[in-house]
Amino acid sequence: MKALVILLLASTAFAAPVRVRPTVTKQGVYRQPHVRTSPDSTQRNNYSTKGNYNLYTGKAGTKTAKH
Repeated sequence: MKALVILLLASTAFAAPVRVRPTVTKQGVYRQPHVRTSPDSTQRNNYSTKGNYNLYTGKAGTKTAKH
């Protein structure tokens, strides 16, 4: 179990967290503040990618990386 936690932490180690402020779209839709990974050229280090773990929500990634 310890190895799994270390592996999950290592997989998101290079993705810097970015805090996103709450916004209201032109259509009037409120978007809550949240944390996401910083944009880069890969999807492998995103919280939502399989094998990664979102430290803020406690959820495992479910999406397959495209590249």
